[in-house]
This record gives sequence, C-alpha cells and structure tokens, in this order.
Amino acid sequence: MSCNNECTGHYWLSCLVKMENLEKEIATFNKNKEVLLREKRGRFILIKGDTIVSDFASYEDALADGYKHYGNTEFLVKQAIDEEIVNFFTREVIC
Repeated sequence: MSCNNECTGHYWLSCLVKMENLEKEIATFNKNKEVLLREKRGRFILIKGDTIVSDFASYEDALADGYKHYGNTEFLVKQAIDEEIVNFFTREVIC
C-alpha cells in the first residue's frame, strides 16, 4: 500500500496512520492532562479511543502492550510531561 505524499522534513508519518485517525486519543489525553501530570508525571500513557488503558515506565513497554491488545490498529502512547516532544515513527516509510 502506498500514497502520493512526498517525504519532507526530518520526520514523515506513514499514510497508513494519519494524525487525524488519533484525534479521539489526543482529545482524551488533553482532557485528562492535568490529572495525568499530577498522578502519572513522566509515565507513558496508553490510550485507545476515549479510554486511558494504563501507564508504563517506558515507551517500549507501553507500545508492546498496545500491540498485544490492539494489534495493527490505531492507539496512542504519550508521555505525561509538561513540554511536548514531537516524534513521528512509522513501520512503513515510502519515499
């Protein structure tokens, strides 16, 4: 599967997983951010839809649990920190 987007900049998000597909998960994180910062600061939060599934000490553990439970579907792993660090990772980069 491919798309017609060209790679630009340092990071490129696969056409298969677009940011708009994660809008519900991002909204869930933002809605709960204050509580997450207070209770889970620094932890990696696994979110599926409007559900905060769990929190983990490492990104790798959260990602592994997400794949274990949800397979190759959209879910969000985001660290509960004040300053957002933006990284895009993809399993399939087509340039």
